[in-house]
Amino acid sequence: MRRNELVLTPLDLRLLARLAQTPHLAQVCRELRIGRDQANYRLRRMGRYLGRPVVTARKGPPGSSWTRLTGAGRQLLSQHPGTPLRSLRSHRSPGALLFGRYSGGPPPSLTTERGLVLSVGFPGQEGELRGVTVDPEAVLVARGRFPASARNVLPARILSLKPRGSLQVLAEVEAGGERLPVALTEAAVSALRLRKGSRVFLYLKATALRPVAP
Repeated sequence: MRRNELVLTPLDLRLLARLAQTPHLAQVCRELRIGRDQANYRLRRMGRYLGRPVVTARKGPPGSSWTRLTGAGRQLLSQHPGTPLRSLRSHRSPGALLFGRYSGGPPPSLTTERGLVLSVGFPGQEGELRGVTVDPEAVLVARGRFPASARNVLPARILSLKPRGSLQVLAEVEAGGERLPVALTEAAVSALRLRKGSRVFLYLKATALRPVAP
């Protein structure tokens, strides 16, 4: 790593994770015990080094302003502290960010606000709100059920299919009321005869759900 190269810090990730839960920057700053100027500086600096803004904001009368993560900001939540931001410039695969209440099980799980229950592979405190990111490359799509080691087998529906680079397709799917991006090859789309509205099953290992720093 080059000297003075900007890397993601634990505070950066906590700032992004809280903004994923609430669009009120002032509230987030109070919770993290940092000044608003410091928060804005960190957000601008991350965007500058990444090459894309990590938040979008609207200013207005008290109570009407908001700050929300962009796709690039959500992408950063799947990274680890110490990751150089410049190394992520070409990584543009949008991941999903989901929040739910943790249960120790067994097996450990998160239940989202829409009632989707996901088995996870990390520890937590009973009843706490936790976030997880889902890598589009980690989701397997099938037309039917089959024996597999994946703990999460989710009935789903294809919402859209969009080309993404050479011989690749990014599918947006709905499972249990939640929307997830799934990376597919053109060959897989053709073999499975996928189109908008197709009913499928998603196979997702618990270890593929990566926790966001609380």
